[in-house]
Parts: sequence; structure tokens; C-alpha cells
Amino acid sequence: MPHILTLNPTGQNTVKFNPASLKHMAGWLCLFLTLIGFGQTNARAQVFVHPGGLHTQADFDRMKAKVSANVSPWVDSYNQMTVVWMANLNMPWHPVTQIVRGVSPNNYARSQDDALAIYYHALRWRITGDTNYAEEAINGMNLWSSTMTNGVGGNSNWALGAGICGYEFAVAGEALRGYTNWSQTSISNYCNFLKIFAAGNDNFLYGHNGTCDSH
Repeated sequence: MPHILTLNPTGQNTVKFNPASLKHMAGWLCLFLTLIGFGQTNARAQVFVHPGGLHTQADFDRMKAKVSANVSPWVDSYNQMTVVWMANLNMPWHPVTQIVRGVSPNNYARSQDDALAIYYHALRWRITGDTNYAEEAINGMNLWSSTMTNGVGGNSNWALGAGICGYEFAVAGEALRGYTNWSQTSISNYCNFLKIFAAGNDNFLYGHNGTCDSH
């Protein structure tokens, strides 16, 4: 399973995704989707400053400053990311009509690669300011939101696909928050795409595949 690389204050690559249980992850995803709003504000109240999914704005600012100044070990971690195929322009996206886990075609892992690629491209835009990476991230999101129409399937492991893949696609999209050239149509389509995962997670939280609540 691919992990999400984070440029932390020590400059070391850390894994931010290691759920203790699908139940907790699915619940977190539902909460995340409720809060994310993708640019929506309430005009009647104080402007809401979103804390971020994996990163705050302060995190992005720190990454950009350290890499721009060519300071080790931050720049070393960034350079490691840039040689990964998923972090480069014109990568081969692989959207599918349905993510499947546990039975053929068992394509969930490749789907996670695309989610990670969206995240990497958004991160490269954040750090370098090069909008080509933001546009490539949007390209990937548009391909997925227009292609995946049949939800998540498989054997009893389908819920893992809904929880893990849904989480990774959600935080990947959130990393692009604030990019002014991301159209509202594209944002809305991607939100609807994420709701497919939310429905699967909600179903699992209530039904637990017909097992006990601790499953």
C-alpha cells in the first residue's frame, strides 16, 4: 500500500496514514467530508479557517521556505519525492468505473497510486508555485470524478477499499484547496466523487457487514 510522504520539521519522510481500525478511519472520513466544504464560507458568521487534512497553511509555508532556501534535510526530502513517477507531469492516470478489493480485478492498489499522485502534484505546486502541477492534479481528479460511477465493490474487504481509498483521495484533493484556477464545477464533481466513498463508509459503520459492532 502506498503511503503519503510528509516534509516534516526534521526533514524525514514520515507516514501519516496508519489507521488503527477501519471503523475509526471511516468515521474520520465522514467527519472530514462534512467539514471540508471546498471553499465554502458562512457569510453570517466569522470566516472559517480550515485546519487542513494532513497539513495546515503554516506547514505548507514552512515546506516552501525551507526548500526554496535549499536547506537540508528539507530539500533532500523534497528531492526524493520529485523522482517518484507519481510526482511527475504527464503520469499515466488509471481511473476505473469501480474500485474492487478482495476479488478480481482487485484494482484498489492502483487506485491508491492515483490518489497519491494527486497529493504529490498538489504538494509540488504548494512548494514551487508551478501551476503545471496543480493543473495535473486537477486533471487526475477530473478523470476520476467522471469515470468512477459504480462505487466500491469486492468481497467483505470492499469496506477497506471504501475507507482507505476514500481517505487518500479526500486528503489529496484537500491539499489543492485555495488554488484559484480550480473551477467550481470541477470542485463540485470531485466532492460528489468523494461522497461515493462516504456512502460506503456510512453503510459499514451501521451494518458492519452483518457482524458485531466491534468488527
